[in-house]
Amino acid sequence: MALNDIIPEEYKNKIMSPESATRYIESGMTVVTSGFSKVGYPKVVPASLANLGSKGPRDITLVTSGAVGSEMDNWIKNRGISRLSPYQSSKDIRSLINNGELTYSDYHIGRVAEGIDAKQWGAPDIALIEISGITESGGLIPRFSVDNTPDYLKQARKVILELNVGNEEEFHGMRDIIDIPSLGKKDHIPIFSVSDRIGTSEIGVDKNKIVAIVSSDKTDTGYTYTQPDKETISIGTNVSDFLKDIKSDDQISSTQPFQIGVGNLGNFITNRLSETLAPLSLYSEVVHDNVLEGLKKVRSKRLQPAL
Repeated sequence: MALNDIIPEEYKNKIMSPESATRYIESGMTVVTSGFSKVGYPKVVPASLANLGSKGPRDITLVTSGAVGSEMDNWIKNRGISRLSPYQSSKDIRSLINNGELTYSDYHIGRVAEGIDAKQWGAPDIALIEISGITESGGLIPRFSVDNTPDYLKQARKVILELNVGNEEEFHGMRDIIDIPSLGKKDHIPIFSVSDRIGTSEIGVDKNKIVAIVSSDKTDTGYTYTQPDKETISIGTNVSDFLKDIKSDDQISSTQPFQIGVGNLGNFITNRLSETLAPLSLYSEVVHDNVLEGLKKVRSKRLQPAL
């Protein structure tokens, strides 16, 4: 799929190769990127930067929203990055940090947006963001991860977009994005159930900041789940049975918020909860494979004709 066919006319003069886009990233800059739990992160521009080797920009401060994939890690390992925050999830990157070859700030991922707005790492020079589309009005449609992208786009001087055309998924409408300061002095965010929507499904951006739009068809690294072992099954079964018991005693409701971590254990627990607590309303910063499987089961039951 060609970018010329899917983006508004006024943006077509920004289309360029990953190699050409790298010229906007200069030594000493602060770069902020999308991506969380190894999904939704930029891929082809970091790969091009890594391929430049010692000829590429150096002394970069890189701020992500969470775990990113191998393309980003390769750029870091190439020593173009001298400062990293707030997250690392690679053995090679940990080695660089522990050997004193990479300055690392272990920052709470829930506070990164505040840190960006407060210029904790200086004013961002470049926001490098993966998206799945651009609307006719110029709004950006996030791909698998929204993370801190709205703040990055607001604070960065220039924006490079990676528009991923490698799949047929429709992402427009999946999101509910709000600008927290726009709520004023309200003491709460007015969301009271999973189905409440108070924002928009796209992210606004100053179109004058966009300097490059690059095509990508690369898939996310993601996390690989293995078959649960004996200990995982035991822990997951105990947790789900406990929650089922206290739900039956009306100590929790089906809308009780759950925080479930990434990994084999979280994936297995999610599977058990979808069986023992269904119908279940789930608030979560990440979605496991088993959440999607559970949704498929619910959808299939709803479409099943009555007998």
